[in-house]
Amino acid sequence: WTSGRKKLGEEHRTTLAAAKSLVFALLSQRKFADAAPLLERQLAAERAGLGEDHQATLQTRKMLAEALLMSRDYAAAEPHLRELQRGLRTTFGDQHPAAASTTVTLARCLDQLDRRDDARAVLRSFLAETELPKDHANVAAVQAALERFGQD
Repeated sequence: WTSGRKKLGEEHRTTLAAAKSLVFALLSQRKFADAAPLLERQLAAERAGLGEDHQATLQTRKMLAEALLMSRDYAAAEPHLRELQRGLRTTFGDQHPAAASTTVTLARCLDQLDRRDDARAVLRSFLAETELPKDHANVAAVQAALERFGQD
């Protein structure tokens, strides 16, 4: 993988595919802390080569955020979750299931950082900004999360 990366470059699709395979292997072994730096490099290459909101870039950002969460590095995960939420909502809209689940995950991350007011604000913001009907499953999921966090 390293020699191919040097020959082809960080942003070449073969390099990116090989790196992603290595990351999948590390994640399957629950080596989240080992996978995170590779995912950060992968994310930088995909952002440069594919763009911030490309589906592959968003997938890598999601994997990085999840690896950081599993490593209990909530402070590092937060900006990736925020950017993932923004990218999903911009690219796919609020009807995409990951838009709501990422919003809820971001709120849980903020809660782990003892920022419960910020967590509630993220959930309220989704509900205030979405154009989905109130009975849509994504709206219901975010509303349920807000109820779990309480109104304080």
